[in-house]
Amino acid sequence: FSGNDSIDSLPCELPAHLARLCSADLLTREDESVLFRQMNFYKFLASEHRSSLDILDPDPQTLDSIEFMLGQARSIRDHIIQANLRLVMSIAKKFVTPSQSFDELLSEGTVTLMQAVEKFDFDRGFRFSTYAYRSISRTAYQFVASAREEEARMVRDADEWAFGQCDEEQSSSMSERLLNGLRDLTATMLDHLDRRERFIIRSRYALG
Repeated sequence: FSGNDSIDSLPCELPAHLARLCSADLLTREDESVLFRQMNFYKFLASEHRSSLDILDPDPQTLDSIEFMLGQARSIRDHIIQANLRLVMSIAKKFVTPSQSFDELLSEGTVTLMQAVEKFDFDRGFRFSTYAYRSISRTAYQFVASAREEEARMVRDADEWAFGQCDEEQSSSMSERLLNGLRDLTATMLDHLDRRERFIIRSRYALG
């Protein structure tokens, strides 16, 4: 993923709720570096303060400090997410199918974006937008592939059920024809026996 080609290809006439999601400015490499450093630093400070807490008698001021630092980290995280939502939309648009709507793909992509922010290691030298693009695209592909596999399984199950019904009907019809044939054959054979022999055969095999 290079540049903002995919992002810039978003339709201009977005619904109001989607347009609001795209209101944040895109981040430069320097912006990403600064924001991730700040977010991770606040998380580190919160962890340090938490480790010094007395569990049985926590200091209220320390608890307030921890809450403030975590709030700052969340605020920065939300800023990064907001600035990359256009990326999610551009990817979701490419994977829309008659069965998978844009809103479904946008939802899946947004969750992946949130997870990517938490997992990203900026010290490795990659741009976050590149990392997020690959993660979101992989999620969208898997989402569509899984949905298609589920649809195919449902079709196979329906076909197997339909064939099973036909087999049962054919088997039932064949059994009935065979039974009727045996009855006719038995009646014909009994006609050739005398009264005593017919009585014995009918009694032995419950033939009426």
